[in-house]
Amino acid sequence: DIDIDEDEDIDDIDEGESLRGVVFGDDLVLVNDRKKEVYSSIRNDEGELVAIGVLDAKGTIIMQQREEHPWECDESDHCETPDLAYKHIVPLLALLCKELKKARSELRIYDPYFCAGGVRVHLGKYGFTNVYNKCEDFYKTIAEETVPTYDAIVTNPPYSSVPQDHVVDLVAFLATQEKPWFVVQPNYVYTKEDWQTIVFGRLLPYIREKKVESASSSTSPSQVVRLVSEPKKRMHPLPFYVTPLTPRAYTYIAPEHLRSSLAKKKQLKTSPFVTFWFCSLARHQASILDTVVKERSMRGLQVSIAMRPRYLKNEFKDGKDKTRRKKKKTVAAVKKGETSKGNGKRGASSGAMPNAHKRGKPADRSGKHDSAIKQRKNKKNKK
Repeated sequence: DIDIDEDEDIDDIDEGESLRGVVFGDDLVLVNDRKKEVYSSIRNDEGELVAIGVLDAKGTIIMQQREEHPWECDESDHCETPDLAYKHIVPLLALLCKELKKARSELRIYDPYFCAGGVRVHLGKYGFTNVYNKCEDFYKTIAEETVPTYDAIVTNPPYSSVPQDHVVDLVAFLATQEKPWFVVQPNYVYTKEDWQTIVFGRLLPYIREKKVESASSSTSPSQVVRLVSEPKKRMHPLPFYVTPLTPRAYTYIAPEHLRSSLAKKKQLKTSPFVTFWFCSLARHQASILDTVVKERSMRGLQVSIAMRPRYLKNEFKDGKDKTRRKKKKTVAAVKKGETSKGNGKRGASSGAMPNAHKRGKPADRSGKHDSAIKQRKNKKNKK
C-alpha cells in the first residue's frame, strides 16, 4: 500500500488572472495563456467559467466536440471526467512515456467511450495531445477489428448495465490486451463476479456475445460476434488502484446539450458513486511503481495507491467487501439509543447498568441504598 499525502495543489480559476478574448469560428472564447485553457464567454449559473478547450504546444485551440451519438445510450451516462481525476494519473502516464522512450505528445492514448471530447481537453493540458476519442461505437470497432493502434487506454465507461453492461464488456476487452489501461469507475466494480472472473481468473474464461447490425446494408441480418476470444493466459498483471483524498472527490459534469429535460439540465454536476482509478501498466508495472516509490513521483497529489482491493482505505471499499470495517457508533447514535428505551427498543442505556454493576458500582441508586448512605453520614457527623 503506497500512501502519498502532501499538500494538494489544484489549479482553481483565479478571478484576477488575465484572460484574452479570441474569436473562434463564430464564437467569442476566453483564453488563459498561463494555464493554456480556453473558456466560454458565458458563465454557468454559479458564475463560474466553463472550460471548453485547451491550447496545444503550438498555441492552437483544441475544442470539445458537440456531436450526436450514433448508438443507443442512457442519458445519465453522459458525464465528463473532471480534470482532477486526470491530474492524479499524469505522473504514471509520464513514467510510461519514459518506459516507451516517447515524448508526451507522442504517447498514443485511446478513450473508446465518447461523450463530448473532454478527455482531449484535459490530457492536452498536461502535454498528452495524441488522444483518440471519436464519436464511434466502441463495440462495433471490436467486431469489425478496427480498434485504433494505441499505447494506453484512459477512459471512463458508462456505468449503466441495461441493456448492456459496459463495465464488464470493457474489462473483457482489456483482459485480451497487452497494453496499459487506466479506467475510472465506481468502487462496486471490483466486487462484481463477472469482473473478478476476468481480472483474477477465479472462474472459467469469460466470453460475451453481442448482436451487431451489419454495416454493409441496412437489410442485412444481425450477426452474433464474440467480443473477446478465450485468453490462453492472463495478458496483464493484477490491477492496482489510485484513490483521491476523499471518496467523492471526483465530481462529474454532464454536457448541457446532452440533457433533454430542464430538470436534468439543472443537475449537471454529479458524484453519485465512490469512484477511483483501476490501473494496469502491463509489462511496465513493476518498474514504474518501483520508480514511484523511490522518486516519490506522485508527491503533492494527496492520492493513495493500493495494490489489492483489501488494501484500499476503508472509506473506499464497497459495502459487499468482507474486509470493510463497520463504522463505530457515534455519540449521536448512542444518545438516540438511550432515548429509544421507552419505546420498547433496546437502547444503549438498557445494557449499561448491568456492566456498571459488574464493575462494583451499585445498579440501584434509590430507596434503601440512598437511606443507608445517609445513615453512615449521620454517624460520622455525630462522632
